[in-house]
Amino acid sequence: MNNYAFVASTLPLYVLNKNITKWGITKIILASNKLYSSYEFLIENHPNIDIVIVPKGRFRNGIYILWKILRLKLKNRDVFFFHECCWVFLDLMITFVKPKGQFFPQVTMSGNPKVMNEDIFKIRFSRILNILGFYRMFNVHNYLTNSGQDNSYCYSLRTYPKSIIGHNISSRNSSSQVTKSKKVLFIVGNDFQNEEILILLKEIINQLLINKYTCFIKDHPREEVRLNITNQFSQYSLEILDPNRPVELLLDDYLFVIGSSSTALLYFGNRAISLINLMSHIDIKTLKYQKKHLVSMPGGEQINFIEQKNEIFNILNQAEIDK
Repeated sequence: MNNYAFVASTLPLYVLNKNITKWGITKIILASNKLYSSYEFLIENHPNIDIVIVPKGRFRNGIYILWKILRLKLKNRDVFFFHECCWVFLDLMITFVKPKGQFFPQVTMSGNPKVMNEDIFKIRFSRILNILGFYRMFNVHNYLTNSGQDNSYCYSLRTYPKSIIGHNISSRNSSSQVTKSKKVLFIVGNDFQNEEILILLKEIINQLLINKYTCFIKDHPREEVRLNITNQFSQYSLEILDPNRPVELLLDDYLFVIGSSSTALLYFGNRAISLINLMSHIDIKTLKYQKKHLVSMPGGEQINFIEQKNEIFNILNQAEIDK
């Protein structure tokens, strides 16, 4: 059917992998070249998919997106998109060209508090957009850092045209709900760069290895938010996975998966353990919104949010009994 998918993060990988053929998608258009190393794994299951990156430079980028949206409109094809924020020009083109399409949000914006200040949009975008009043079309949200600073922003369109069918956030459940393995996967990112939490992580890994568990560790797909695993765990016998490979495309035979605030935890349901309540180095306001971000999505209520390290071993021991 030659429909196009526009993606701005790795979050849609799961739903795309399941539905590329069903939705008639032949081309995936990436907002950044940083996404390609993750999306190329889709080719293993969908060898005919065409994955392209939007050109660099504001002018070339804008012309390219406008042409692709117009092409879909003229050929009566569908646009599929998944971003909740951060692709302002694409949102504007969809709003004014009004192609047919479907919007599949991947997360809520509950983890990013809304800012009631239109001047932020006016300051950060071109004068032309502001003169035409486009800032009224968007909500402004804070990006909260681990230190609690809130001087970074993202922008979400308030309403898409009637030609776009909006969907609720769908659950992302692994088909492997029960496993008899003794494999434990750690999902990490830059929230583990603090020395105190890194020591805690090593203590957990060491205890698991002593108890004959096999440990795997995977860094974040986005380079800018990675822990950047080098030799931090060289004293332990654990397998380091390719950070670019999406967790949804891993062979899932893990007994449990341990992380902090990664949305990847949602994929593993009640086999997911979050250390978010142990992240004492992260600003309390940021932690509040990180946890709210997870529990606001389907499957978030199944995650085990532990308060003490020993709870991990209680959960694992119970799982061993229930096998």
